[in-house]
Amino acid sequence: MQQLITSLINEEQALRIEVMVGGDTPIGYITPITRSSLDDVELIGKMTAWRNRMRTCFLTQAAVTVEKTRAFLATTVLSDPTRMLFIVHSPNQPVGTLGIKVGPPWVHGAGPRGIEGEGRRLAELANLLRGTREGHPRLMYQAEMALMDWAFHALDVELFWTAVPSNNRLALTLHESAGFRATALIPLYKVEKDGQTHLEVGDAGMQSPDGLYAQRIELERSDFMQRREVLMERPTYGTPRRMPCEGSNIAVPI
Repeated sequence: MQQLITSLINEEQALRIEVMVGGDTPIGYITPITRSSLDDVELIGKMTAWRNRMRTCFLTQAAVTVEKTRAFLATTVLSDPTRMLFIVHSPNQPVGTLGIKVGPPWVHGAGPRGIEGEGRRLAELANLLRGTREGHPRLMYQAEMALMDWAFHALDVELFWTAVPSNNRLALTLHESAGFRATALIPLYKVEKDGQTHLEVGDAGMQSPDGLYAQRIELERSDFMQRREVLMERPTYGTPRRMPCEGSNIAVPI
């Protein structure tokens, strides 16, 4: 698993995951952040703007700069052989991000702890952010399905988890339709640091004095595979690459 991620990050292998609807209609594709992405000034600028536009949806709500975004990619994402960040593309342009983290320590502290996932390969679905409305309205959802499908196969992930604001019924309903089930309610605490508001994760079952919670949800590989034909709408995993046709806000989970 780590060897494959390292190979992809170092561009020894190429990866492009097609995103489809209706069985045979391409609406976009996903590509990983790699070493050469650090030199893509335009892309890093877009990622910075997306993050700042949606910053109230993040645990750390401080504004970021282009320099901080590039440093985050270089020192946090690309230096970790258990983590990948992907760019979601419409047929015309980048529109958002998706990320995965295989095994703890988790990107967010709301994940399974101790014996909850012992002996199993768990992965966190993170960095879900739609930065622009350009593209198909189901692009991010179908991109999430396509990414998990790839990870269940290529990385041998056994279970995905993520955390969604407990009051975001739309996001919870969409994930439930994909087979995710609620497993724990996680309290969030507001903390002021250097004049900026941060949200810290507490222990499941505890009360949040601020009334803020994240719902942890989990998806077993077996449950995904049972729904795969419906979720993927005739999945294209393992088939020859198809170019998306011409023409044709979700924020980070917690």
